[in-house]
Amino acid sequence: MRILENLLMIRQNVIKMYKQYDYIAGPILKFIMIYIIINMFISKISYEGAFTNPVLVLFISLIGVVLNDKGILLGTVVLVPLYVLTLNPILAAILFIFLIVIYILFMRLFPKESLLIIVTLVAFSVHMENLIPIVVALLGGYVGLIGILLGVFIWFLIPNLAEAVVITGVGKDALVEAAKNLTTIKLDTVILDQKMLCVMIIFFVVFNTVYFIRRLAVDYAPYIAIGMGAIMNMIGFSLAILFLKIDISLSIMLITTVEYALITIVIEFFSKVLDYERSEILNFEDDENYYYVKVVPKIYLTTTKRKVKRVYNGKTNKNNHIPYNMKEENKDTSL
Repeated sequence: MRILENLLMIRQNVIKMYKQYDYIAGPILKFIMIYIIINMFISKISYEGAFTNPVLVLFISLIGVVLNDKGILLGTVVLVPLYVLTLNPILAAILFIFLIVIYILFMRLFPKESLLIIVTLVAFSVHMENLIPIVVALLGGYVGLIGILLGVFIWFLIPNLAEAVVITGVGKDALVEAAKNLTTIKLDTVILDQKMLCVMIIFFVVFNTVYFIRRLAVDYAPYIAIGMGAIMNMIGFSLAILFLKIDISLSIMLITTVEYALITIVIEFFSKVLDYERSEILNFEDDENYYYVKVVPKIYLTTTKRKVKRVYNGKTNKNNHIPYNMKEENKDTSL
């Protein structure tokens, strides 16, 4: 019990400190994330042009700090094809059209959930993609699943398109030849990648498992959802490795899934802590319905503050040493 109280105290102090300095920590974290994402994308596509200038990257990151969610997404739609343009103009045009369509149909309608596309791409870059469906299903809504699946699709689509759309030169004839070759590409080999479909199906199953279990009115539902999501992730990738020969290490997948489950438990702990021992089920009715509501109170630690009241100041006054009765007598005689 003492260990739990210490953990709750640490959690409460961390949250309090973050809320106190949120106006400073928020923009700094946003700047760091944008800076890391740009450099990660540059290294991923092996870009070596003018946009790799550290000063320019810092300037773009600073601009991203003052933008809202829609501004960041629109900047991504413009910036990604711009980086690809010098390497492969045909591929840059395809990416620009594709991202514009996604922006019109999804990003502008759900800007917060659309940020999960970028988060998913970053997670794939640092090999933490299996963490995303569990965390999003635990803390977010069902629309977030669309952002995750779009991120997976883009992650596998760009390399496949880069292999299909090959440019041998930078002249006009090379561009025309690449455009002609583009019409002969079999889209099923580019879009319907076997590994991509397996990852999308597994993420879909894991997300739904965690999402529906954590909404159940049972004690410790979020933690049960995390465990079941990790199990479904292990089963899905194990079947894909054994039967579909997906190029993924089974031992690494099992170890990382356990690690990500533990990370998700920490995230859930900092998100909310519920006192299931004091949970109650309330029922009431109106003219049309009868309701059953389960109420689980949150845990908040109350710290007792000792207030020290100073009776005397550092400087003493002669009148302070005179008894109260003598003061009254002197007052009467003076009258």
